[in-house]
Amino acid sequence: MIQFGDHGPVVLALQRELNSLGYYEGDLDGMFGELLRVAVWNLQAELGIPDDDEGVVGPETRRYLNEMAGDDSHNAR
Repeated sequence: MIQFGDHGPVVLALQRELNSLGYYEGDLDGMFGELLRVAVWNLQAELGIPDDDEGVVGPETRRYLNEMAGDDSHNAR
């Protein structure tokens, strides 16, 4: 699970992923701040992802992101 306040390479990869999909326009700094939380929430709302908490990248959100990228090799965090 990746959520507000997390930081590091996993968050940076998420920022890049959401940026490439047009959901995130903030700094690519590896910090899970408010702009990234809103980007995740917008993705979840648009795609109707029901099982993860709003703004948190859990297993369902990760699955959708993997499908969007055409890559099912990543595990949910």
